[in-house]
Amino acid sequence: MSQTSTPLGSLFETQRSLIDRTVETQVEINRQGIDLTRQAVTPLVGVAPGADDRAEERVEDAFEQLEDAQADLFADLQEAAERGVDTSEEVTEWSVEVVEGLRGAADEFEEDVAETAEEVEIEVEDTAEDAAETAEDVAEDAAESAEEAAAEFRDGLDDGIDATTEEFEEFYGTLSSELPAFDDTVVENLLEEGVESLSDLTSADVSSVAEATDTTEATASELIDTAVDREGVNVADLEGIGATYADRLAAEGVRTQGDLARTSAEEVAETAGVSEEQAGEWVQRAQDRA
Repeated sequence: MSQTSTPLGSLFETQRSLIDRTVETQVEINRQGIDLTRQAVTPLVGVAPGADDRAEERVEDAFEQLEDAQADLFADLQEAAERGVDTSEEVTEWSVEVVEGLRGAADEFEEDVAETAEEVEIEVEDTAEDAAETAEDVAEDAAESAEEAAAEFRDGLDDGIDATTEEFEEFYGTLSSELPAFDDTVVENLLEEGVESLSDLTSADVSSVAEATDTTEATASELIDTAVDREGVNVADLEGIGATYADRLAAEGVRTQGDLARTSAEEVAETAGVSEEQAGEWVQRAQDRA
């Protein structure tokens, strides 16, 4: 949009400059955040048993994709904010045109009726002042909205990076400690099986985990049990279920409270060797905590 000829033209240009500087600042802040995260995560990949250059390349690709997504989002944010300023400028130009038209009519009327011309001129000036104040308020609101949106986006991106990094470190560290031969191939195999976190691992199929990690089903079962314990969802944590009953249930694939909540009381009773009434109470407790 071309610069308006009204006295508010410089204000709109100032708002556009403010938006540009705000977006540039936020882009730089987020770029530094991504760089710091990259510096924290990359060494973890590099020192993992069996890690090679391909693992670091994949992590670097992921960060590049994140940077590209950030650039697109900030570009959209800047475009939306500038559209708001453009709209405000259009309203102001229209208001000024109206005022100028009214002033022209007042001049013509003054030639015919000198006594009333002054009153009309005063009214027109008041209208112009109100229109200018309204346009200025709209421009200020647009700038504040842009700043708030940028701040919310930055906070959300920071939270997302922190959460992703923390979960990756926890998942990677757990698997590394439980599997001596753990490497990036194992990670890829688990991801293909839909196992992307400790929570996913708690409900994973034993045979699928065994095949993905190239271990026995017994070792895979122990790995899943470790994830269950770390997530704090072991059936043994429910009142009335001790280690013995928990082991019997785990042998049939009922490891977590979620598994128990989805199992019938009849099946639980048969697996654990308890009455169906007792099993029903366990299932109900699991469902209440789900």
